[in-house]
Amino acid sequence: MDIIPVHKYKQNGSSLIELMIASFIGIIAISLVGSIFINGQRVAKNRGLELLLAQNLTSTMQIIKEDIQRAGYDGSSGESIKLSGSVNVIETTSNSVGFVYHRKMSGAQKTYQNIVYKYTPVDKSLKVCEENTLEADRKVMPNVDNCNSLFDSENIHVTDFIVTPHRLITSGAKSSIIDIQLDAKLVNIPTMTKSLSFSAKQRNWQ
Repeated sequence: MDIIPVHKYKQNGSSLIELMIASFIGIIAISLVGSIFINGQRVAKNRGLELLLAQNLTSTMQIIKEDIQRAGYDGSSGESIKLSGSVNVIETTSNSVGFVYHRKMSGAQKTYQNIVYKYTPVDKSLKVCEENTLEADRKVMPNVDNCNSLFDSENIHVTDFIVTPHRLITSGAKSSIIDIQLDAKLVNIPTMTKSLSFSAKQRNWQ
């Protein structure tokens, strides 16, 4: 059997320079893939946080709107009820709104829900204050206690809560339209902000 000699040049392996070039190209490829993956994760996380902020604001505004439309309701009496000392069914300041409405019967007596939504700039929160009372014990707006923040203060800061009432007077009856704007931002991403607003008409006329 003939032995075929192997030429010396065919036995050469990769040179150090070729190995370094190949390693460098591999590192670049891995870095690019990693960068794309990390950026994708960051975008997905930010999008999730943005949706969280939007959903929180939307649900909160819906609750406030539904509550405002109950303002002044006094069951079947045909009269509108107000917070103690209030001139209007819906009492407002530039950054708070308060009212009362019939909640349920407690034995032979009606119980009322006294409610105030207020913005506190110091801790950047929007709070709802709720107290159940009998009619004779209705609260003055500043005295409605039992307050709780509507947002998780570790994740969301409220930057503004603007309340603007518009009075409607027709044929001796008085009602109002309340414009409310809520602005908030994420604590960890201050540049991610959201603003929502709505107008609600008072249903229970004076």
